[in-house]
Amino acid sequence: MSISFFIKNLRTDENISVEKILEIGRTLSQYNLDESDEHIEEFLSEELGNFDCILVGEEEKSARGFEISYDKNTKFYQIRLYTPCSIGDWETAFDFIENLSCFLENNNIIDEDGAEYTLQNIKTYPYIENIEFGIKTLTDHFDETQMEIYKVFGIYRPVAFNKKMIEDMNNSENPAKLFSDIITNIQYIDAYTANQNFYKNDNEEIFGVYTLTESVRTILPFKPSVEYENSDIVKNEDIKFWRLVLVIINGNPDDENSYEMLGEIDYTKFIENLSKDKYSFIDGEYIVIEPLTKEEINKIFKLSGELI
Repeated sequence: MSISFFIKNLRTDENISVEKILEIGRTLSQYNLDESDEHIEEFLSEELGNFDCILVGEEEKSARGFEISYDKNTKFYQIRLYTPCSIGDWETAFDFIENLSCFLENNNIIDEDGAEYTLQNIKTYPYIENIEFGIKTLTDHFDETQMEIYKVFGIYRPVAFNKKMIEDMNNSENPAKLFSDIITNIQYIDAYTANQNFYKNDNEEIFGVYTLTESVRTILPFKPSVEYENSDIVKNEDIKFWRLVLVIINGNPDDENSYEMLGEIDYTKFIENLSKDKYSFIDGEYIVIEPLTKEEINKIFKLSGELI
């Protein structure tokens, strides 16, 4: 679900670049490409209308960000916010809409239902009600299905809501603020989010793999499953088992040659042998694991019964 706002380009026929969009936004960052990507300069110089959309937001404030696109035929810019998103997402989007409206010299802002706004009243849009409506859809999801988790995707990492989190939200004095705080805080946790990879063994069985490195604060799923971005590659029912690769540091941490693979272990055994004071849940599915020493990693490796 989402809500969109449209502003027509009355100023020029120019299809402005991604870089110009960020300049207009002033405080905006883009989340399509990593800044270190070799194609970043090419991406920034590309015309906005050549993309379906770009995802933008403001660092330390945005949780899900919002999409910007440009239709070359209608000459309308579209600003699309997810439902639900955070209060910070709405505030950042409002600021951008105001800046874009000034740049285009067009004070007519239209939402997808045809309601018209101006620079002077765009912030009167009932965004809190929109967030609360989104929370209601999450509530209905748990009431109507047997699923235990509902994932909401953020600019850096997904947030897995369970039924208790939603119930706590609905019982709070300000559900929109609590939702915003949860999803925003999780985006900016100072920890590495481990990526999942998939391989086949000699029996043609597909297995999933995560990696945990000595001294690195890491976010991992408590019980792994195929992430949405990999769902077009492999399905949960295709995964035979999950493994965790353990990496230790022998030497200077700044030297990549110091990083050595200790071995790999069964993912479930790792969780079972991980001391409970070394991790905490950040939502209904993911945990943050505090930095483990070489000794602690070796101990877990031995407890898992997979000695080298």
